[in-house]
Amino acid sequence: MLKILLYDSNYVPGLSRVIPLVKMKYWQKKGAEITIFTTKDGKSFYEKQISGLTFEILDFTYSFKNPYQLIGDIFKINLLALTKISKFFHKYDIVYSQSAVIDFLLVPFLLRLFDKKIRWFVMVDNTVPAPGKRPGSYLRQLLPFLAFHLGNFLLKKADGIFVVTNNLQKYYQKRGYKEIIKTGDGYGIETEIFTGKISATAPVVDTLFAGRLHLAKGILDLVEVIVQVVKSKPGFKTGILGDGEEDVKKIFLDKIKKHKLTNNFQFFGYRTGKEKGDIFRNCGFFLFLSYDESFGHAILEALACNKLVLAYDLPIYHEVFAKYLKSRQLILFPIGDTRKVGDYISTLPLPGQSFHNQLADYSWDTISENEFRAFTKK
Repeated sequence: MLKILLYDSNYVPGLSRVIPLVKMKYWQKKGAEITIFTTKDGKSFYEKQISGLTFEILDFTYSFKNPYQLIGDIFKINLLALTKISKFFHKYDIVYSQSAVIDFLLVPFLLRLFDKKIRWFVMVDNTVPAPGKRPGSYLRQLLPFLAFHLGNFLLKKADGIFVVTNNLQKYYQKRGYKEIIKTGDGYGIETEIFTGKISATAPVVDTLFAGRLHLAKGILDLVEVIVQVVKSKPGFKTGILGDGEEDVKKIFLDKIKKHKLTNNFQFFGYRTGKEKGDIFRNCGFFLFLSYDESFGHAILEALACNKLVLAYDLPIYHEVFAKYLKSRQLILFPIGDTRKVGDYISTLPLPGQSFHNQLADYSWDTISENEFRAFTKK
C-alpha cells in the first residue's frame, strides 16, 4: 500500500482546498493510505470532507491580519514543524506539496534531504511576476517574488514537478529542471458540486467574482466597472465569493462605500460544495479582472457552468482557453480598461447568452491518474 504524506501546514479557514480534496479521493480509490500534516483547523476541515484520513497535527492557529504578520506566523509554524520532522523519517513513500509557495516546500525539502526512501512531488500552478507588474505596494509584491525564487531553489531536490500548462513546463525546462511532468492540458473542476437542482435559497446575482480578495485579482477595478454599470442598471447586483486578508478587505469595502455601491455588492465569503456550485450556476455572468494568472481555475468553473466570462487579456488565456475565445464565451479586455468593460456590460442583455458545455469534459481524472502513475514509477 502506497503511503502518502500531504503537507499542508498553512491551512487557514477560507482558503480553497478543492484540488487536493479531489486528488486525495482519487488516491484512496487506488488504495493509497493518506496522512495530512496540518493545523488543528486543517484537521477539522479535511475530516469533514473525506473519511479514512489520518493526521499529524501542528498545535498552531494563524493570527495574522496583514502580509507582514503572516511572515511571522509562517516562521513560527515552520519552526514548530521542524521539531516534528524526525517522526516522519522512513514512514512514508511520498510527500506531496500542493503548491510551490515557500511554506509548502521547506519541510518536505528537508524530509527528502534526510530520508533517502521518500520521494517528493510538487504541484506548481503559477509563477510570481517581478514587483511593479501588478497593483499594490512594491514591498508587498517583492516579498512573494523573493519567496518564489527561494522556493525554486528548493524544488531542485524534488523528484517530480507537476504542471498543466506549456508555459510552466517551458519556464522550468529553460532553467534546467529535469523532472517536469505535464499531467494534462488544463485543470479539472469538482464536477459534482455543479449538478442537481439549485437550492431555492441560493442567492441570485447579475455577475459573480470568485477568488481570493487580493489587489492583484483586480477587485478595485471591479468597483470602477460597477460604478459605470449602475448608471444604466441601478439595481445591478455583483456577488463576491471568496475571502482575503483584513486590510485588503477594508480597502475593498471602503471603495465600495465611497461610491455608494453597498447595495450593489453581495458578499458570500468562502463557500464550498454544492452551496458554492449553486452560486455559480445562479449568476448571470462571471467577471474576473485579475492582472496575473498562470491558469484561471475560477474561470474554468464558470465556463463549465455555461456562463459568459469577462476578463482582462492575459497571455495564458490564449493557451488554455482558446476554444472559449473562439466561441465568444470568454471575452477579453485590455488590462486596466475598466471603462471598456463597463460599457460592454451596460449593453449586455441579461440573463445573456446560452452555451452548451458538458460537465463530463472537466474531470480531474486524467491529471490525478498521471500524478499517481508518477508516484508508483520506479
